[in-house]
Amino acid sequence: MNYKLFAIILIATFACSKKLNLTKLSSANCEEYAYGKIEAKRILNDQDKLNLQNHGIQIQQSIFENLYLGVWLKNIENKSMDKTPVRKLTTVKQFEKLTGGMTVEELNQLAATSGTSTILLTTIGEVLESEIEEFGQIDVFKDGYYRMKVNNVKLKEILEYPCLKTFSVLREMELPDEADSIKQLKIIKRIKDN
Repeated sequence: MNYKLFAIILIATFACSKKLNLTKLSSANCEEYAYGKIEAKRILNDQDKLNLQNHGIQIQQSIFENLYLGVWLKNIENKSMDKTPVRKLTTVKQFEKLTGGMTVEELNQLAATSGTSTILLTTIGEVLESEIEEFGQIDVFKDGYYRMKVNNVKLKEILEYPCLKTFSVLREMELPDEADSIKQLKIIKRIKDN
């Protein structure tokens, strides 16, 4: 009899908690998740992180002692965190996902121009490549980072992408032209000769 009760409790526990699945994500899937800061009541150990994942919270990065970045199911934001080691969940706003020193106003100005930009973006999990390719050409994908060449008109759309973790526009570095290079070589040669 006790085994039946234990089995029922075990099944009910697993049925009530939804585990995060951050693979093969699409825009529709990402609408279910929030990305942001997780403030814990104490430093979390591996068992704490595993238990939180079973409750719909995944720690992705440790920032400072009891402050983490991670992903959680949006439907748990309004639930009590009293029985967990989490003190507070704070969703990162869309404009806060823009990194690299560029402001939203500068992004809007760039988006109003023609041409292309090279960007670097990260997502909250493994996203379908076809979704990322809708924004532009993927130059490099490594360790969750995408370096891409995109049309400037797509920049605002990328900032609103629900799977977005961080996004930055890589500014072009001015390269010296050939005439400058020849002048520099002549100066270096004169210095060496003297």
